[in-house]
Amino acid sequence: MYQLADLIKKIKAMLFNKMHHEEILETITELKINYTLIDKGSSDGIYKIILNKFSNRDQYYFPLWDHLMENSISIKAEYAWDRFNKLLGNREVILFFDLEDDPYMFKINDSANLVSIFENSYRMVFYLTNPTYDFLLAYNDHDYLIACGEMPNLKSVYSTS
Repeated sequence: MYQLADLIKKIKAMLFNKMHHEEILETITELKINYTLIDKGSSDGIYKIILNKFSNRDQYYFPLWDHLMENSISIKAEYAWDRFNKLLGNREVILFFDLEDDPYMFKINDSANLVSIFENSYRMVFYLTNPTYDFLLAYNDHDYLIACGEMPNLKSVYSTS
C-alpha cells in the first residue's frame, strides 16, 4: 500500500520539480502542525555543529548518512517513522535533508507529529536531531535508520521480537 502511494507522490514531485521542504511544508500545513521553517542562512550553523559532532569528515560530503561516525548504529527499518513516537516521545526536533537535495530545515515542536508528516509525504532521505544536538537520526534511500549520539532505546524500539 505504501509503495504505490510513495511512487505516485514521488512522480508528482518530479513532474513539478518540488523540493523536499515544499513537500513537507504542504503536508505540515494540511495537517495543521506547529513548526518553524529554518532558512539556508540559519541552517549553515546547524550543519557545522552536526558535522563536528556526528561526521567523520570536517566538511559536508554527499550523502551525509554515508559519512557518519563509525560508532553509529544502523538498523534496516522500512517506514522507520512508524515507531518514532516510541523512539522520540514528544520532544522538539529539527528535520533536515542533504544539502544537495534541499537547504531548508524545520523545527517541529512535537516529534509525535513526525509519523503523520512522513505517512503523508513522499519518501525521502531525511535527518533528525534535537535543538541541543544530543543525537542524529538519518533515514536513507536504502531503508536504513542510522543513529549517532544519545539514542539508548533504538535497538529495543526496532527489535523484531
